[in-house]
Amino acid sequence: MAPPNSSFIFAKLCPTFAKAVKMACSAAFRLCCILYFCTSMIHSISSLAPFFVCSFIAIELLLSRRNAAKQCLLLWAVASMVLYACHALYFFHIDAARVWRHVVYTFCNLSIYPLFLFYIGRLTGNVSLTRHPATLSAALVPPVMGGVFLLILPAWMSESEASAFYERFLYGDFQAELTGAALTASCVTLICRVVNVVQIIIVLTLCYRMLMDYDRKLKFYYADDDAYSLSHIRKLLVLMGVTALASIAANALGVSFFFANKTFLPLVSLLFSALLFLIGYVGRHTEAVQMPEETGEIVSSSNVRHEALKDIMQTLDVWMKQQEAFRKPDLKLQYVAQELSTNRTYLLEALKQEAGQTFSEYVNRLRIDYARQLMKEHPEWDKAHIAELSGYSSRSSFYRNLKIYSKG
Repeated sequence: MAPPNSSFIFAKLCPTFAKAVKMACSAAFRLCCILYFCTSMIHSISSLAPFFVCSFIAIELLLSRRNAAKQCLLLWAVASMVLYACHALYFFHIDAARVWRHVVYTFCNLSIYPLFLFYIGRLTGNVSLTRHPATLSAALVPPVMGGVFLLILPAWMSESEASAFYERFLYGDFQAELTGAALTASCVTLICRVVNVVQIIIVLTLCYRMLMDYDRKLKFYYADDDAYSLSHIRKLLVLMGVTALASIAANALGVSFFFANKTFLPLVSLLFSALLFLIGYVGRHTEAVQMPEETGEIVSSSNVRHEALKDIMQTLDVWMKQQEAFRKPDLKLQYVAQELSTNRTYLLEALKQEAGQTFSEYVNRLRIDYARQLMKEHPEWDKAHIAELSGYSSRSSFYRNLKIYSKG
């Protein structure tokens, strides 16, 4: 039997090969369509991600029980939600309400950090700072003035000026020729951005100072200052600081950078979403501590005789050791002052002048001395049991103070 010739084989394989090529091209086209659709979806979802995160935080706070601090956090979440909604409108090029979009964006952008300052002030009990007229003026004037100027100026813009400002300048084209009211609006916008950076520096500095003052008051009024841990507030400050740095960097790059490099937008958006979610989560689970109201300044030794302070200190030493009051968990200065028939001011001054210690240091030193005595008499006892008998509610607090006060 003669073998098939080459023309016969080509005639048989050609339709099959052509069909395979057609199927491959069709599959490649569908894959490209799917990738384009997925890329567009990722771009859209990433643009809206911070908005959805802030909306979730706001709704959760709205449905939960709120104190004054949580109300400030709720206002912060709502302002952030509106801000990132305006962000999304920028990236989707929705210019139907471009005047209001820019006004609301500016107002919210200049309101977020003052609201965070009020929140930290409520958390740390520093209400006087947040109610001070100078603080309120500094918080309210920039967003209101910026919003009013940017709302009024478009009325004096011609169509070409408005187009140059809203469609070119705000999208990063600083070479746009601006004249008249559009030039004024661009100056106001740049001033608002500078004010926002100044706000960030001032707010984070004031928050840090309030945190240090809060730490000082804890040591004055509470023996168990670990029970009112500062770690959550520190985390909030760190998260807000990182968010502020990321925001400054994103503003420095400008909107035009993200339009030209769209692969960066999902990454930056997810970064902001994660930071905002962590701020909301930590803030949601951080409770304010009610500090005793200040009755006046700490008196000096010139106002209270040295003998009187010495008597108070001796009475405190005797009562504390006889009653073993230091073993009482969550011991407070107010309770001790009432038991000794004196006031917090004199008791604090006696501790400062006669012992050179805060209330927290004094009580923890007695607890550790007692714990060391128990460990010496009962070496078989578990450390957790000894910590509980000594007045500590947590092992971590016991070990930390044992390390501090066992020296020397």
